[in-house]
Order: sequence, then structure tokens, then C-alpha cells
Amino acid sequence: MGTPPPVRGGGGGASGLFARPTYQSSLPGTGTGRLVPDIASAADPAHGIAIYCTCTPGQPAGWYSGGGTSAAAPAQTGLLVSMLSAYARTTGIGDIHPALYTHPGAFRDVTTGANGTYPAAPGYDQTTGLGSPAWTTQAAAGLAQPDAIGQHYHDLGGPASYLGTPTAPETAAAGSRMQTFHGGTIYWSPATGAHAVHGLILARYQALGGPGSFAGFPTSDEQAVVGGRASTFTGAAIYWSPGTGAHEVHGLIRAHYLALGGPGSFAGLPTSDETAVAGGGRASTFTGASIYWSSGTGAHEVHGAIRSAYLSYGGPGSPLALPTSDEQPAPGGRQNTFQHGTITWNATTGATTVHQL
Repeated sequence: MGTPPPVRGGGGGASGLFARPTYQSSLPGTGTGRLVPDIASAADPAHGIAIYCTCTPGQPAGWYSGGGTSAAAPAQTGLLVSMLSAYARTTGIGDIHPALYTHPGAFRDVTTGANGTYPAAPGYDQTTGLGSPAWTTQAAAGLAQPDAIGQHYHDLGGPASYLGTPTAPETAAAGSRMQTFHGGTIYWSPATGAHAVHGLILARYQALGGPGSFAGFPTSDEQAVVGGRASTFTGAAIYWSPGTGAHEVHGLIRAHYLALGGPGSFAGLPTSDETAVAGGGRASTFTGASIYWSSGTGAHEVHGAIRSAYLSYGGPGSPLALPTSDEQPAPGGRQNTFQHGTITWNATTGATTVHQL
């Protein structure tokens, strides 16, 4: 490793080799050399920790008792890295020294004592530096500014949140980024920002193909909706409730579902993913309705007694084919029109009548 650079002072002072960096420009101290120490920790040179050393010239490799900086520097570095890792601050950290001097709240100021040359004092001093590290959540957050995924993880509560601790480093995902945790996954893209997906909604999302599928990247964290939970994505929404399970709704069926009022409407929550039906159409079923779509008919809902009659008659595969209107008022009741007929519901009798063209 070569000869250490000379320093002046007992356990602290100004470097005779390195110029004072700009982040130390406002510190007390004479000369123009880099001031040490930055921070303070265990400083007893006689009793320390066991260190296996292979780098001391003229001495055999082996275990030695290390104290002072030899013990404090690796110990505090390890503690800081552990805290940063726990809060997903592991990428893009770089030189952390400038951040030490702009986040004094990350340290406990040591104001008494001396090292034989310099006395401890309020603020920075050449005995204890900025003070003793206090590696808290806030300290870690400030010392290494995270990327968007790390920031969102921190905002959700870090390891104490439902996400728990990371299970893998941040990685690429469909041209953007993601990171997995014990309790979920956070996805990020430039257009959507960072959002967490978890539980059975995450399982359904992954089964669909995740961000590389038609669903795309999440545009929200999971949120409460009438009767259940939902996560929205660039190309779909996934809804979940104990009674319905997790199902996606997308495309023009999703647009019509939202226009009706979504989960808070008579349609309720989805009970299926979108599926193919007869006539070149598509359909999603809900607790209170079905929505059908085809390029020739557009998207329309069928619900209540008319829906029951339609399904009994054979649904899209029947002579009626696909709906061409939502349910609408009709003389004496309600009615849906289809490609080849109508179904009418009588408000007085409750009866339904199928009229095939």
C-alpha cells in the first residue's frame, strides 16, 4: 500500500501532502492542508479488536490487536454501509466525504476530551472531527442520496414497511429499473416514476408478464377501492378482493368500466381477466355486469336481469351476438340492443323478452 502520507499532530491535524478540499473550506485550522479526522469513534490505541494483517512490512501475517483509527475506520465504514444497504442506498454513492460535512445531524458532537495535542470543542475539531457517527434512518437518507427506487422505499418506511428488506440489488426491467424485496417489488421508469406492487396483485402482474406485458409499468402504489384493492399500470389496472381474487382490466373495456364508475358502480369488481368470446369479441366479467367489446360494436355493458337472460340464451355465441348498446330506458322497462336483436326487461312484471331479428 506504500508509505502513508505524512500528517502533523497527534491523532489529528493538517495533511502535508493533500490540499484542503472545498468541503472543508469553512473549518477552523491553520494552513491549507486537508484536515483530519473527519469523524471520531473508538480511539483507545491499547485495547481494540482483532485484525488479521498481511500488509505490515517486516512482520509476519497474523492476528493483531488494533485500536484507534485502525479499528474505528473499518468498523464505522461497515456500520454505515450496513445502514445504507438496509435503506436501499447502495447505488451511485461515490465519494461520501462531502456529504459528511453537509449533514451534521448524522453525528453526535463530542465537546470534551483531548488527544494530547488538540482539545475537543463544539463543532468540528481536530480531535473528534465532526463527532461520533449516529447512523440513523435520516442520517443514511442524507449521506447518500438515493435513486428513485431507494427514495420511494425510504418514503414507504424502509425495512419497517410491508416491503421488508431487499432480496436483490436494483436491476434492469423492460428498459427501466426494478428492485425486489421480501414483501413486494418497486418498479421505476422515467415516465411513471417509482411505485410498489405487492401481494396477490403483484403475483397476478408477474403472471401477466410484468412490465414487459401489455400492463406496462405501475402508475400508482396499491390503493383502496370500493370493496377491494387496486394497482394501476400504463396499460391496465389490477383489482383484488377476498371474494373475487386478482384480475386485470385493460384497453377499451377498462375505459368503459371507468366511465361507468369503476368498482363503485353497479359493475363492481372484476371476476375475470379479459377473455376472447364468439364473434371476434372480448369480454371482462364483473360482480354486477359483463362488458363486451369488438371492433365493430365498441364496448358495452350488460347487467341485471337482462344479463341473466342473455347468458341463458347463449351470450355472444347465440343468435343475438354481441351487444351494441348499454342497458337503456325502454317503454315499460329497460333494454339492451344486440347485433341481431334486443332483450327487454319489464319493470312491472320483472320478465325479460328476447326479440331476435
